Amino acid sequence: MLSILNYWWTSFLDLFFPKICLACEANLSEQEGLLCIKCEYHLPLTHYCDYKDNPVEKMFWGRVPIRAAGSLYFYNKGSGVQKMMHQLKYKRRKDIGIWMGNELGKKLKLSHRFDNIDFVVPVPLHPKKEFKRGYNQSVLIAMGIEEETGWKYEGLLNRKKNNPSQTRKSKYDRWLNVSSSFQSDEKIEVEGKNILLVDDVITTGATLEANVLSLLKSGANSVCVATVASA
Repeated sequence: MLSILNYWWTSFLDLFFPKICLACEANLSEQEGLLCIKCEYHLPLTHYCDYKDNPVEKMFWGRVPIRAAGSLYFYNKGSGVQKMMHQLKYKRRKDIGIWMGNELGKKLKLSHRFDNIDFVVPVPLHPKKEFKRGYNQSVLIAMGIEEETGWKYEGLLNRKKNNPSQTRKSKYDRWLNVSSSFQSDEKIEVEGKNILLVDDVITTGATLEANVLSLLKSGANSVCVATVASA
């Protein structure tokens, strides 16, 4: 009886509040999740997690030592990935962050280049920015990875400075903007741990570089980097 009521209630909601694809805005079937089958199939996978010396890893050459790095999707203007990111960051669609973390976690687990992770650590937002948004999207992605892989999520890093936006800055100015902005949480033991550092999008790698340096200075044994998308 309960399952029948659930079915009719779901049908009622779908009639007046139909679920739509986040990429193309087509109505979704009951079996589809956040995207229609067509849009999910056409998401631009990078396959960077699968091989060494990929473009994301090369961003860190000569800057900081990392064990492995990769991104799940290409970030192109107007793409389904950009539309989902916008919904995640500015429309309070937290479910997108968890879903993206699940998808990234599946790829990392299959790769085996990211094995033996002790902590999944999101890049932090400054408390003022996090309060304004209501959450940190990278935390949701980290939680999704934990859900898929079993690797423990920990908020090991704090952001000391509320830096201005990086959007219009050059590569060097981005690095100056964040180079001393992060510190490790002294309450959590980092010494000897293998860390997976997680963010939503990588552009020049300046923010991630600053976070990697902070973790290594705190005694981390190794740091891997994974992002949902690569711009």
